Amino acid sequence: MTTNAKGKSAIVELKALLEDDEDRLRTLFQELFQELLEQEMTWALAAATSEHTNGLVRQYFPKGTDFRVVTESQIRTVEDRINYLPRKVLGYRTPAEVFTGALVPP
Repeated sequence: MTTNAKGKSAIVELKALLEDDEDRLRTLFQELFQELLEQEMTWALAAATSEHTNGLVRQYFPKGTDFRVVTESQIRTVEDRINYLPRKVLGYRTPAEVFTGALVPP
């Protein structure tokens, strides 16, 4: 059995904590679980948003598009259309509105 610096096993120490302050420990575990869940949801949302944006780009530039013949003007046009398209995930604001709002101090 592995012991900590105080000579107690982790299991013995955890049991003592459970007996001494069960409510506090339960709260800590719930907070930890909530934080991990929020991080996972943030990652999943970012991945879904990225996939959605890729799909929007593919509407203008299908797979196999030769970008050597695509002009900078064409790219800017698509960029503007996508950045000014309202998104449900942003409360029906556009990415441009959200970005601009993040730059302007409250």
